[in-house]
Amino acid sequence: MKKSIISGMFCLLVTGGIQAQEEVVNKNWNEFRFGIEGTTYHLSETEDVNGDMQQGDRDVNTISIGYRRGIALSQKKPIYLETGISMKWGFSKEEWDESYTNATGLVIKEETFTTFTFEVPVNVSYQIPLGEELNMIPYTGLYMRLHASGTLEGKSNRGNYESNIFDKDEMDPTFKRFQLGWQLGFDFQYRKFVLGWGYGIDFNKVWQNTRVNSLALNLGYRF
Repeated sequence: MKKSIISGMFCLLVTGGIQAQEEVVNKNWNEFRFGIEGTTYHLSETEDVNGDMQQGDRDVNTISIGYRRGIALSQKKPIYLETGISMKWGFSKEEWDESYTNATGLVIKEETFTTFTFEVPVNVSYQIPLGEELNMIPYTGLYMRLHASGTLEGKSNRGNYESNIFDKDEMDPTFKRFQLGWQLGFDFQYRKFVLGWGYGIDFNKVWQNTRVNSLALNLGYRF
């Protein structure tokens, strides 16, 4: 009788432990991350003051610092909803051997472009185990970007200039403050450390015929 009771209690404990493990497969997580990005402002063909068609890209070096939160959507499947916020600083400088004439007739010799933005991602990710404590995590989703500030500084045939790209008195047409885009990428997690790659492209144009895309490399600490 005692053996039966002990056996029954042991089975109950083992079964309860297995059920507890099944019930707590996935946990929410937090992550601080640092990233570097190659951001391209792609300008489609436009007509300059002489009636010639011009096309060009502006490559911007970007540094980002952010926080990301992962919310488990299932206790049996490693699928997560990811969101958070990041701050991004962008900088580029261009010099022309031969002076560049823009659409207003301004002859530009040198120009510096800087931006400061906030970005909020909304992604769905899936965790794929590759080995002990090593996971590959593909993700895709949307992002919302708010441009807090941006300036253009340069040297031209009319002297030095500095323009706020969001001020109609200084630049017309102005850049758009809000961008919406799509992104995808892969994160590789080993224990609490994360190395990630991502690509994103805007749905709407940031200025006239200009659209933005970016390629990012991120380092993170997840807890």
